[in-house]
Amino acid sequence: MAKYLKRIQSRLSRRGISVSQSEIVAVYQKLVVDLENPTDEELTAVVDSFLSSLATANQENEMTTFQTKEEEIKPVQSPIQPVSATQAELDGVDEILSQESGEVVETSSIVVSTPQKQDLITTQASVLGIELSEVEVADLASTVGDKFTDYAEFIREVTSAIKTYANHHYDSLEQNIENTHEDLKNHFTYRERQLNQKFADGLGEIKSALESSRKSLKITKTAILSRLNIKGA
Repeated sequence: MAKYLKRIQSRLSRRGISVSQSEIVAVYQKLVVDLENPTDEELTAVVDSFLSSLATANQENEMTTFQTKEEEIKPVQSPIQPVSATQAELDGVDEILSQESGEVVETSSIVVSTPQKQDLITTQASVLGIELSEVEVADLASTVGDKFTDYAEFIREVTSAIKTYANHHYDSLEQNIENTHEDLKNHFTYRERQLNQKFADGLGEIKSALESSRKSLKITKTAILSRLNIKGA
């Protein structure tokens, strides 16, 4: 279960949301049926639960800010307010800090690391019934970009890369089968021609032997009749 909690925590971090694993566990246990084998939909539901809570908090902050402006409180009379923190909350999940690379990402975009790409490739390939070796997973990950508008785009690109690889793999197998079939066909044709030739050569030798034997018998018959002074027919 720990790896799924870390995965959820990582997703939230890339959206600018910092939560402890204990907080995640509370929501995880409510929404996930099999804690050791959650579905992708259940993991997404846990993440969405925190996003929904953040959205609600942002709306409340916006209402508070609006009411404060309406009351026209003078700055010198107002207590010190966490302006930067409030601004960060208002910005919400649109400004994301990539936890792995440490670089600021553009609004409404995500950056994924190579291990994350490999993890999703392995998962999606398993769902599609395709077995991939570690080398194949690494090769596929190198063809997938690092930056996406959202996770839906990330998943679509990974799925497309897997299907493209699978099609190429099956095309290669199909071509190998066709080549093998053609090779066997040519081989059997050659062997059949070879056998026919041997059979024809054998018949020719038999015919020649019979002809030679007939001539020999004729010569012998003539010699015998000549000795007996009998004129042959």
